[in-house]
Amino acid sequence: MPADPSGDLGVDVLIIGDTVQAAYLAASLHPRWSVCVLDDPSLGAETLLDEGYLSAGYEGNDPNRMQPARRAMGFWDHWLRTHDLHQPDEEAWCVVSPTEQTRRTNWWRDAGLPFAVGDALPDVMSGGVLARFGGYRLAMDRVGDPATLLETLRKPVERRYVRGRLMRFAMFDDTAIDSVEIEVDGQPVRVVARFVVACADAGNAEVLRQLSVRFGDAGRRRSAATAVAECQAVQQLQVVAVHGDLPLVSGWFDRLHVVAHPWRGRTLWLVRPPADHHRTVAGPVDLRFEPTLDPVLVAATVERLLDIAPDVGAKVDDLRWAAWARRRTQHPMLADARAAQNAEVGTPVPAKLETLGLDCFAALWPSHLAYTMILGDVMAERIATALGEPDDHSDLAGPEDLAGLSTRAPVPAWASSEVDWSDWRAFADRFGVSVDR
Repeated sequence: MPADPSGDLGVDVLIIGDTVQAAYLAASLHPRWSVCVLDDPSLGAETLLDEGYLSAGYEGNDPNRMQPARRAMGFWDHWLRTHDLHQPDEEAWCVVSPTEQTRRTNWWRDAGLPFAVGDALPDVMSGGVLARFGGYRLAMDRVGDPATLLETLRKPVERRYVRGRLMRFAMFDDTAIDSVEIEVDGQPVRVVARFVVACADAGNAEVLRQLSVRFGDAGRRRSAATAVAECQAVQQLQVVAVHGDLPLVSGWFDRLHVVAHPWRGRTLWLVRPPADHHRTVAGPVDLRFEPTLDPVLVAATVERLLDIAPDVGAKVDDLRWAAWARRRTQHPMLADARAAQNAEVGTPVPAKLETLGLDCFAALWPSHLAYTMILGDVMAERIATALGEPDDHSDLAGPEDLAGLSTRAPVPAWASSEVDWSDWRAFADRFGVSVDR
């Protein structure tokens, strides 16, 4: 519990959420500003479930939106190299149908994205159903283990993390937050922060909901409730994981997204079909319930993978297999299933920032991993402008004085003890995949 008997904790900035976005923003502000990061497990952060593909926007269809992603990847590439996290052996590809090649390469040229025409598809896909498709090497896309990214970003601010639960907001008036009450080790702690930022992915909607009910003016409550209902789009994704003797090949292969990571001396592939936009939920979701694994979609994904990569099919018995479902929080425009599936939504989808009209508050949604750096830099500048100079909080406790410091080592989804890895026969039987190919 706090060393200060009053139970108050004083900081310049309180960041809610244990995500890459939260860690990047905290590291950007520290040490000039006093920072506290609230790690609330009930908010269901998605960072460690991310496949870890840092995209420069090659999958996009709008050059004006692809350009910010390209700039973001320039920063990420420098950061990865600076921290010795760049994987030089990783190959990033985009394999598209003949009818799509001209349009897609024109988008890349318009957005200033460098690429090279592949002389042949990756060896693992030799003889597959994409033999007549166009293969392109993507110069700017990168892969990073999300747990390693989070751990590296958290390191300079790890003593500023508190593991607890968000309880309620106290309002100074309808334009500013007076304080935030959290619960640490079963005891209430009042956090007096000059600026509050929510970086909790899908949990941001719950943060906004708790704020929306605190407005005294009925009109403000109604407009805030509307903002909460429209603040985000939460997709359900199905992921098939394959581990074994595989190449480090990542990217888009027709309709499948593949991300490869070195793991336990071999290679892990995370294979994901496109999101089913009809399952996308607008606004808040109940984070107590995990997304549902769809056996039919898992089977279809595996069968498509084996059609695309015959070399994987030839060694299925030597590989380990698993599958899980996860959430991905996106810009609310993707809640419109008809527009999203008809490609009317410009991609990459832009990042989202919501303030509810409050001074010194913001909720951030980066939409995809590559945007976290740009969005974090924008938010850091806004905070500096709003706060002016750091305050002296020496009369109050700091995050390091709490017993609830977050010391959990981040673990990526595929290394979780909850993942049910199995051999090919057991996996195929579970999901109804044909074993005779």
